[in-house]
Amino acid sequence: MHNIAEGFDSETNAEFIRFLRYSKRSCTEVQSELYVAVDEEYISPGEFKDVYEQARRTRAAVRGFINYLNKYEEYKATNREPCNLSTSREGMDLRAELEKILHDVGPENIWRSVYDNENVLLADGIAEKSDARPQDISTVDFEGKTVLDLGCNFGFYSFLAKRLGARKVVGLDIDDRVIKGCQLLKAMHAVQDVYFYAADLVNPDLYGRFDIGMLINYIGRNQVRKPITEVLDAVERVSLSTMIISLAFSYNIDKHLDGQAENLIRRYPPVYIRDGELHLIEFVRDYFRDNWSMSVISPEYEKLNDKRTLLFTRK
Repeated sequence: MHNIAEGFDSETNAEFIRFLRYSKRSCTEVQSELYVAVDEEYISPGEFKDVYEQARRTRAAVRGFINYLNKYEEYKATNREPCNLSTSREGMDLRAELEKILHDVGPENIWRSVYDNENVLLADGIAEKSDARPQDISTVDFEGKTVLDLGCNFGFYSFLAKRLGARKVVGLDIDDRVIKGCQLLKAMHAVQDVYFYAADLVNPDLYGRFDIGMLINYIGRNQVRKPITEVLDAVERVSLSTMIISLAFSYNIDKHLDGQAENLIRRYPPVYIRDGELHLIEFVRDYFRDNWSMSVISPEYEKLNDKRTLLFTRK
């Protein structure tokens, strides 16, 4: 943790990466010391297994973050236009049009923060920072893959997938204004092979099939009150090998879902509605169980309604 904090304050990605590598090595060192501790019977085999797994997951997360920062540096070096869009007439026109769209869409409909090509904040996002963190997403292999981002909003994860090495990315959203904003951001950041279309999210088949399908920042409290199986079916149909989905572990029915137990019973089998909670991850895991293996690539958050990032791999 101290290495990460010190690297974060270095103000350059190269220096930050250097300290992150120290942190990754520290995880390996912890794993090595665990073998000594269990051999000397300072800890039980069960404790060894639990802490070893925590160290492994931490090491993987740090490695993923390093990969993300490296890809971002490569992206900046190879995808910027030679002119300065911040001061050019074209750049000022793009920014003005994008700012108008952001204003019209409203802050309540912007999920992830939006930045211009000089990393100046244009709009804050309302999604929790813990929801589908870039360092978690970057543990997935995007290199040379095709990606479909369902419910892309202003393209945060579409652009992230491209920076992580995706060959082609398509983002879909139902809001025409949002899609126009994505296209402006694409021009502003001079990104290639990323495309955005306004589309019905439960019928994305027109755009073909993709190596990776993403459904991030989409299934929330409002969505679970409706049938979510249509959009789950949609992302499964278009995903060849991998799906990335973010959703809460569970929602308290009285606190988060206005006590609509009777309505939920019509949407979900009773086994997933118990102890006053809608157990969402269990439902989605079981829904895909026949054809997909699920793993959690985000931390195990204390709050049950904090969203986890799930990785599904086709069996």
